[in-house]
Amino acid sequence: MSGQLTRELFDFIEGSPSCFHAVESMRRQLGDAGYTQLLESKQWNLVPGGKYYVIRNGSSLIAFRIPVAEIRGFQIMASHSDSPCFKIKENPEMEAEGHYVRLNVEKYGGMLMAPWFDRPLSVAGRLMVREDGQIKTKLVNVDRDLLMIPNLAIHMNREANDGMKYNVQKDLLPLYGDGTAKGSFSKLIAQTAGVLPETVIGSDLFLYNRMPGSIWGANREFISIGKLDDLQCAFSSLKGFLEAEEGESIPVHCVFDNEEVGSGTRQGAASTFLYDTLANICGSLGKTMMEYRRLLASSFMLSADNAQGVHPNYMDKACPTNRPYLNGGIVIKYSANQKYTTDGIAAAVFKEICAMAEVPYQNYVNRADIPGGSTLGNISGTQVAVATVDIGLAQLAMHSPYETSGIHDTEYLVRAAKVFFESAVQETGYGSFRIRHGGLAGTRIPLESLPNTRDLGGIRTVDGRVIRPHRLLRSGALAGISDADRDILLKEYSLRTVIDFRTDTEREEKPDPEIEGVRLIINPIAEEETMGITRGRKGLLELLDLKQDADTLMMEIYPRLVGDELSRARYARFFELLLSQEEGAVLWHCSAGKDRAGLGAALVLSALGVPEDIIREDYLLTNVYMQPANDFLLSQLAEASGVSAEKLAKVKTIFDAKEAYFDSALNYIKNEYGTVTEYLEKALGMDAEKLQKLQQMYLMEE
Repeated sequence: MSGQLTRELFDFIEGSPSCFHAVESMRRQLGDAGYTQLLESKQWNLVPGGKYYVIRNGSSLIAFRIPVAEIRGFQIMASHSDSPCFKIKENPEMEAEGHYVRLNVEKYGGMLMAPWFDRPLSVAGRLMVREDGQIKTKLVNVDRDLLMIPNLAIHMNREANDGMKYNVQKDLLPLYGDGTAKGSFSKLIAQTAGVLPETVIGSDLFLYNRMPGSIWGANREFISIGKLDDLQCAFSSLKGFLEAEEGESIPVHCVFDNEEVGSGTRQGAASTFLYDTLANICGSLGKTMMEYRRLLASSFMLSADNAQGVHPNYMDKACPTNRPYLNGGIVIKYSANQKYTTDGIAAAVFKEICAMAEVPYQNYVNRADIPGGSTLGNISGTQVAVATVDIGLAQLAMHSPYETSGIHDTEYLVRAAKVFFESAVQETGYGSFRIRHGGLAGTRIPLESLPNTRDLGGIRTVDGRVIRPHRLLRSGALAGISDADRDILLKEYSLRTVIDFRTDTEREEKPDPEIEGVRLIINPIAEEETMGITRGRKGLLELLDLKQDADTLMMEIYPRLVGDELSRARYARFFELLLSQEEGAVLWHCSAGKDRAGLGAALVLSALGVPEDIIREDYLLTNVYMQPANDFLLSQLAEASGVSAEKLAKVKTIFDAKEAYFDSALNYIKNEYGTVTEYLEKALGMDAEKLQKLQQMYLMEE
């Protein structure tokens, strides 16, 4: 996928020789996806399910969707459309001794100047023309090699390799043509735009590098092209935005202009563009300013602008302990003086987003003795104050006309953007936040010692109700729980009951701790150790010597977990315990929280009326949350003598939560009982009266 995605990225960048073209490219994609363009000067009539975008100055764009359900906040991802380059001045032609015509330019942004020499260049931007009694904008791109900034030969400057201080007015004027080209530049630009020269009354024209994108390296692991900063982030944001399914927040794809010159324009991050857009959304939906501010309190921004990767020839220029590399994942950027807005809370939220998207992340901090730059987040925050994390992708040669990054990193950012746009970041209390991905599956409780503990609160049912928060918790084993995590479960979640689904052997190896004020109920779903679903020492040893196909084994075990007489009796008792839990939270667990606890959660969600696709998603989330623990355990097994790669693969297969396993249990229920509801009644004794009581206890109106 990385190769295909890179080609799409190259097409986007090569079709965006100026910030105006970048916005036009996004405008076309949004139009093709059914989005409606709004004008700031007109009344907005937004409707639930509607898809919209608005453009300011032709160089900044904000796109958004209105959820059908109640809106919890805004999920904003901001990037920028501009890159350091040269802007062509008014009256640009400069004759040189009757033999050359150069163009007069000025520097835009903090660029690396040396790489602009000896490359094929051209001109792109916009023209303002008189047409039909109006002033209209025309984009223009001279799509051929037109200009060059030639270096001075070494013979004429023997100190050229000893360090140069460039003067833009003298050293970097591009050569346009020989003496016969005099007076032709304006005509060429007008002709290219398809207008008459005399109709042109204004322009914004820039130089751009004509070199096409390249995939290179020993394993084709690097990519190079111009404008990676920041069109790589803008591309990833738009792609994730368009691929994202509806969540509970308004997803906002935001691309500002003029970041490279401080953002202080009407279309920059320091402008009111984002504030005006969000306020207009709320106004059109009939929300008050107080409601608008409440939504902002449950909103989040990804400020996405590329980051400096560790340079192979200047490794000393990077922070000694925070060293982002190309293809190492999304970079989280920190700055004590808040040039980057990331703080501990914002970083924690984004790390959870990365975990949900199954993408790696890394950290960037400037060396303490090298001042860093700033970007969008802290500037935008002066207008729209939302929790923000500064992120980007690691690259080399930033602000060169030909930059380099990793081939895999674009895909990481697209995946993270998709999950981000599908999510809602909800402030649940002072210093407490919940990430609701798509408003679907239960939210992981951020505990340091328990990776797969989740609150099912907030999951929607078919009839539009939601599960009460802090009531139904699913988890892996509690052995090894830290004191801090124990306090969180007791004080924040009012934990009152723990139901242990494990076998005697598992409990003996890793017993649950005694927690004051919490009753512990022993309720093993399988009486004897069942190979493949436990993580006890005996179970792991048996797995290593397993002769049977691992997938086949699991698809045999899962039907037994819902079909065996003992298992049915224990799940029936589980439901009786839930019905007796008048207040506080009940937590059930097995070893990893995947099989027995996962099927228990699936049965509870079914009983509460949650759709099957959401139940399936909740089950599969174990793969996200347990991956680090699984990887660590597998690495330990790999270091043990006599453990082959084949055996490790078999263990890994059994550690995974797979749809095939889930379906084997579900198919058994449907084949034997017809529906899950019939199974709940006939196998577990949950008749209509008990189901109604369960729903009254654990559901609430949205």
